[in-house]
Parts: sequence; structure tokens; C-alpha cells
Amino acid sequence: MTSNVFLDLDGTLLDVRNRLYDLFQELMPASTFTREEYWNLKRQKINQPDLLARYFNVTGDEAAAFKQAWLAQVEDPHRLATDVPLPGVTQWLQQHAATHNLFLVTARQHPQRVEQQLSPLGWLPYFKQVIVTRQASSKADLIRQSIPQPLPGVMVGDTGEDIRTAQSLGLTAIAVSSGFLGADVLAEYSPHHVFSTLTEIPDHVL
Repeated sequence: MTSNVFLDLDGTLLDVRNRLYDLFQELMPASTFTREEYWNLKRQKINQPDLLARYFNVTGDEAAAFKQAWLAQVEDPHRLATDVPLPGVTQWLQQHAATHNLFLVTARQHPQRVEQQLSPLGWLPYFKQVIVTRQASSKADLIRQSIPQPLPGVMVGDTGEDIRTAQSLGLTAIAVSSGFLGADVLAEYSPHHVFSTLTEIPDHVL
């Protein structure tokens, strides 16, 4: 039986660091973080509310307003245009679409913008289905609803949420440290495997 491979988007297939850093700096003018400093903090599992509270004393209503502005702007088309494919991902998708059932599963808000971003990259034909949570459902729930038989399969992602999703569905959990969290932090969630990038995953693991 052909195995299913469920792939996260941001940080797993796409390098989105410029988009997220630039937006943070715009919404928090008091920040003097360099790009490297910002991402070093994020990769240490410091989430946005903790970052705002710890370094800028932003909490409560101010933090809520920041989150609202973030969600309203983070997927603007001109911001998405700054995302770039991680090295080797296009070739990987092309190769593995011929041998596996590839599904894209993302926590983005706007399905149409996902398709508009991926279409010029030529990626859409590689996926059996593109699943977008719209920030309204969990990845696990949508996979259950969309894919009658997710097993056998693996899930590849760069966050603790992706690892927990795989575990809840009985999928092999593969973490990659190319995105939001470092390898040490990802290991705390007990995935089956941790690799630096998607392209480093051996075929026998899939």
C-alpha cells in the first residue's frame, strides 16, 4: 500500500523567516531585535505572547490587539511574496509525488491565498489534497474528516503541534528543524525522528 505523507507548509517547505520578522518589527516599533536575535528566541520555544510580555511589557488588551493585527496582515499577498522554497524542496516533491500520496496540511487562514502562492511554484499537482485549517479547526480533525484512511503514513512538520497531530492520528511523527523550533526543543515532544530539513529524510523512513 502506498503510504501517505502529510506535510506542513511554513518552515517545512517554505522559508518564511523574513515575512514573520518584518511583520513583527512593523507591529512592534520598539523592537531592536536583529533578524538573527528574533529567530534565536523563537527557536527556543518563546512564543509571541511570552516575547511581548518579557521584552516589551505588552500584555492584556495590548497583546490582544497585537495578535489581531498580526492575523490580519501575516497572510497579505505582498508579504507572502517574500517566502521562498527551502533548498531542494521542489525536487523532493516531484520525486516523492510519484511514489507516495502527498497531502499539504497548513494552519494558514486563507485557502485561496495558499493556492495563489503555490501555483507559480508548480507545487499544486504534487498534492493529493491541500488542507487549510483557516485557524478554525485542528489539523488532526481536518485530516480525520478529509482522509478516510490516513494510515500507513507519516507527518512532517516543524512545530510541537505537528508532532502532537501525528501522534494523535497514529502517524509516524517526523520533525524538521528548518523552521520555527530547534532540534533540541522538537525532541522534547518525542517525535519518532528529527532531521534538519525535509530533504534529509531517508526514503525508508517514509
